[in-house]
Amino acid sequence: MDDNSITNKTIEGQNDTESKKQMVFPEPATKEHLFEVLCKSKSSGAILLTNHARQQMSNREIDMNDISKIFEQRKSAQFEVEWDTSYETWKYIITGYNIDNIRIRVVVRIIRNSNESLEAILSPRVLIITAHHCS
Repeated sequence: MDDNSITNKTIEGQNDTESKKQMVFPEPATKEHLFEVLCKSKSSGAILLTNHARQQMSNREIDMNDISKIFEQRKSAQFEVEWDTSYETWKYIITGYNIDNIRIRVVVRIIRNSNESLEAILSPRVLIITAHHCS
């Protein structure tokens, strides 16, 4: 799989006000639902990176191939959910192994914008917040 299989879009200039306009799921997604969204988002190019994620991934030599490999580990990846008080949404921490068999943790949010079409609202996007190697 190459980098072109996931669209590397960056959220430029997103401030707290814009962020909080996003609709969130009222309850956290289950592991099964999260991986369904990850798979669908990956195939439709709906994976977005924050500027922070792009910078941290570059600094840590983590690329989209590594992220993609972790997103494919539906059964073996570790899955945690935390409430993010800053953005008033759930964040999901996924820990798995990259293409070099190095353990990596990826933090994501599922987002839907309320000002989009019904189809876009029903097809949420995944926002990668950060990724790092586990010790």
